[in-house]
Amino acid sequence: MMHAPLSLSPPSQCVRDSTRDVNVYAVLPPPTSYFDQLNSLERKIPSHEVQVAFKWKDAFDRGSLFGGRISLTVSSLAYEKACVLFNLGAISSIIAADQNVDSEDGMQKALKRLQLASGVFSQLKTSVVGLIQTDPTPDLEPDTLSVLSGQSRHEN
Repeated sequence: MMHAPLSLSPPSQCVRDSTRDVNVYAVLPPPTSYFDQLNSLERKIPSHEVQVAFKWKDAFDRGSLFGGRISLTVSSLAYEKACVLFNLGAISSIIAADQNVDSEDGMQKALKRLQLASGVFSQLKTSVVGLIQTDPTPDLEPDTLSVLSGQSRHEN
């Protein structure tokens, strides 16, 4: 049986392709769709055979005058999935902050998004370090993820 080639479409590619005049959240495919593609790939190819280098840039580092941003490149589907989950938590936090909390509906939406973000950051805190053979970028350090998880919990 022939399978169609798996096309990975990371959300970051959509951001690069979008224009400044368009709401980025309307253009992006859900991070969960890319995550599902990675899961599918992981089931088809043993993880030790993956030779794709995934690059992650620290979410909080804006670079400096003399150097670029802190980044880490790892050939691991599991690490790429962790990075996608981090983005899902970050996007959920941003969406929560954009809700009108003066209305009951807006408050409920914000709480659900903050609960999602808290769960994502809590899960990452316990799993990221074991996914790579080197130190993660500062945004994926367990202490940072603890703060992010706690902030999300504190908000709700």
